[in-house]
Amino acid sequence: MIAGLIIGVIQAIMALVAVAGGIAAIATGGEHGVGAAGGAGIVLVLLALVNIALKVMLYLSYGKLAKDFGDNADGKALGNIKLAALFDLINVGIGLISILLLPLAIVLGIIALVVSIVAYIFYLMGFSALKNSSTFPGAAGASNVFVAYILILVGAVLGIIPVLNIIGGIAGLVGLIMLLVGWAKIKNAPLPEAA
Repeated sequence: MIAGLIIGVIQAIMALVAVAGGIAAIATGGEHGVGAAGGAGIVLVLLALVNIALKVMLYLSYGKLAKDFGDNADGKALGNIKLAALFDLINVGIGLISILLLPLAIVLGIIALVVSIVAYIFYLMGFSALKNSSTFPGAAGASNVFVAYILILVGAVLGIIPVLNIIGGIAGLVGLIMLLVGWAKIKNAPLPEAA
């Protein structure tokens, strides 16, 4: 589950690089290519590829955990989280394609938004079940991750509204910190003994 921790950091770096690329494009009169904005694009592509690799690791980890927990409630919750991770992986792939095919960015952005909302629904369903579980060893961490996803979602919505985007950024940052803390708790929780 270390991949979950690293993904949060990678996504924060991608957001910062995207902002830096936008500033560089404005500073260079909107020119793209070899300048700073083009370099930011290359960095975004590389970070997106790393993010995809980590999301694949996370998806496979969720699959193994879901299989280990079997058909009980925890296994089903982990199955929902595994499905959310698949949607999240598709979302990052769409993001990479939109970076590479800029003319399609608006259409791909709308598709990515829908896929992202579906992923968040499954993440929230899964982590809600795990945080209330009496048998899942990382229930305290799952509770942190559940709240983190809500804060990140609220931050994303507030970030769209110009007057509230600072509050959205703060909510997203607090969500990222809670996500890292929650994953650390899940990672360090003792696994149940095999029967």
